[in-house]
Amino acid sequence: MALFDTIGSECSKAELAACRAIGVIMGFQHRSELPVPIRCDIAEQGAGAEEVNSRRLAEVNEIRMFVPAQSPAWSGASGFSGTYAITASTTSNKTSSITAGDRFEYPLASGRYYWAKNDGIKPTDNGHTYEVTIREERGLTLGQRS
Repeated sequence: MALFDTIGSECSKAELAACRAIGVIMGFQHRSELPVPIRCDIAEQGAGAEEVNSRRLAEVNEIRMFVPAQSPAWSGASGFSGTYAITASTTSNKTSSITAGDRFEYPLASGRYYWAKNDGIKPTDNGHTYEVTIREERGLTLGQRS
């Protein structure tokens, strides 16, 4: 494993420990809706490098988290202008309010964006909580591969 991967992995472990201790609020934007803050519990967080093509590497960060159903009143009270709610998915024909391609901002107001993966959204807790995997990719400018 490269030194870069080792450092990224250790930083992710430290961030995960802090998130579990204090809880997490991140920005959420569903399609073209206005962004709103959501509460979530992070279960796993990982970082590393992945080869995009033969000449380029990307820094890849993935977070697996649990997002409970949340009302739009919570987002209005926080100063965001959005009113989007994450509703419980209690029937099989009801679509999830979190869909692939939705954007998450973590840490909040940092400008670092993650996107929900295609196969990374699963209702749990009888549809009242979603297990979501989000992913961020950023190009590396390290020059030579190590």
